[in-house]
Amino acid sequence: MLSAGEFGRPLVLPPNVPADRVKILRDAFDKSLADPALQATAEKRRLELDPASGSELESLAREVMGATPDVVQRMEKLLSGK
Repeated sequence: MLSAGEFGRPLVLPPNVPADRVKILRDAFDKSLADPALQATAEKRRLELDPASGSELESLAREVMGATPDVVQRMEKLLSGK
C-alpha cells in the first residue's frame, strides 16, 4: 500500500522479455531523461522529473508481490477500517 507513490506511472513490460531487451529499454529511458532539451522542456512546463530506476522499481515490485498472506490480510483490515 505504501509503495504506490513510489511506483508513480511505471512503464511495464510483459513477462519473459529477454534481459538484453530490458537493458536496451532502460538505457534508452535513462538517456532520454539526461537529454538537456527534455530537461529544459520539463522545467519550462514546471514538471518535476524525479524518476526511479528500472532496477529500483523491479526490486520494489518483487518486495510487494512477495508479501505474506498475513501481511496482505492485515493491510486489508486496515484499509477497510474494520
